[in-house]
Amino acid sequence: MKIKILFCILFLSAECSFGQIIFEKGYLITNENQKIECLIKNNDWDLSPTMIKYKLIDNEDIKTGNISTIREFGIYGYSRYIKATVKIDRSSTKLSDLSQSRNAIWNQEQLFLKVLVQGKANLYCYKERNFTKFFYSLTDTLIQQLMFKEYSVNSHQMATNNDFRQQLMREVSCENTPLTTIEKINYDQNELERYFEKYNACEKNSIATTNTKKKLGKFNLRITPGLNYSSLSLGDGNAIKTKKYFKNEPDFRFGLEAEYILPFNKNKWGVTFEPSYYYFKGKNPLSTSFKIVKFSSLYFSIGVRHYFFLNNTNKIFINGIINSITRIDLNSQISSIIGTLYIRHKPNLAFGVGFEYRNLSAEFRYYTNQGALKYRSDWSFEYSNISFIIGYKLLRTGDRK
Repeated sequence: MKIKILFCILFLSAECSFGQIIFEKGYLITNENQKIECLIKNNDWDLSPTMIKYKLIDNEDIKTGNISTIREFGIYGYSRYIKATVKIDRSSTKLSDLSQSRNAIWNQEQLFLKVLVQGKANLYCYKERNFTKFFYSLTDTLIQQLMFKEYSVNSHQMATNNDFRQQLMREVSCENTPLTTIEKINYDQNELERYFEKYNACEKNSIATTNTKKKLGKFNLRITPGLNYSSLSLGDGNAIKTKKYFKNEPDFRFGLEAEYILPFNKNKWGVTFEPSYYYFKGKNPLSTSFKIVKFSSLYFSIGVRHYFFLNNTNKIFINGIINSITRIDLNSQISSIIGTLYIRHKPNLAFGVGFEYRNLSAEFRYYTNQGALKYRSDWSFEYSNISFIIGYKLLRTGDRK
C-alpha cells in the first residue's frame, strides 16, 4: 500500500512540475481583424480545439482566447486554425446507431477548422473523438463539407455515401485527372491532402502550401537489464492459514523493449511491448512445510507511457503496464513436505516512474501480485516485486520537435 501511495505522489508531483507544454511563436487575429503576435501554448491538438492559451511576447501573463473572440490563430511552421460557420453532418458513426437515411442531416455550427492545404482549393479538417469531417473551399466559394456518411440499409447491411468524390470531380479536378484516380480516393487525411496538393500544383498561378507538419510516430528499441527485489508469502491451507515468508537476494532481470511514440500531443504518449526474463529463488529455514521456492519465466507485457519533458534531452516518465499478457514457464515450483507444488502465473499490473537522458534511462517499477498455486485454490500465494531497470536505446527513429 505504501508503494502505491508513493507512486501516486510521484505522479502528481511530476504532473504539477513538468506537465506543461511549451509556448511557441504564433499569432491570433481577433474579431476586429487585429493581428497579434504572441506565444501560443502548443498542445499539438489531435482533436479540434475550442480555446487556446497564449502570452504576449513582452508579458508573462497567460491569456485565454476562444471561438467567440478569435477568428484565426496559428503557430508558425506548425499549424493554422480558422473560425468558420459551416453546415456539418453529425450523423452517428456507431454501427448500432447508424442513420437509415443516405442524405446528410445538416447542423449549422461555428467551429475552428484546421487548415491542411492552402491554394486555389483549400482543405480543412474538424475532429472530435471518433468523429472526423473534412471541408473544402475554392477562391470564390464558401466552405463546404466533403460529404461522407455511413448509413444502415437494413438490420444486416450497411452502405456508404461517398458523394465527396462527385464534389471533387465537379469542382476540384484538373482537365487531365483520370476518373479512376478520384474513384479510388478514400475519406482519409493523407489521401485528400495529396489530392488537393496535386490539384493546386496543376492550376496556373496557384501556390500550393501545406499548413501542417506531417506527424509520424517515433519508434524506440532499448535493452532493459536490471535488478529485481522480490518477496513471497505462502499460506498452507490450514484453518489458521499460517503464512511463511520468503525473500530473495536481488536477482538479475533482462528485457528488450519496443516503444512506439504516438504522433500527437507533442510526443508525450507512448505504447510499449516488452518481453522480459524473471527468476526467483527463496528459502525459509524456519518453515517445516515449505523448503525452497523457485520459479523463472519469460513474460510478455504491454503498457502505456507518459512523458514530462524538462528540456530536449531530459524527461521524466511514468508507466502503466499489463504484465504477463502471455508467458513461457521455465520450471516454476515449490518444494514442500507434501511434495512438489506448481505455480500458476496470472496477468498482473505494474506501475513505474523513471528518468531519461538521451539514450539512457533509469526506472523504478512496482509489480502487483502475480501468481497462484495450481490445484490448491485454498492455499494463498502472494508474490510481488520491485524492479530497478536501466535502459539503453539501441535504435530510435525521429526526434522530438
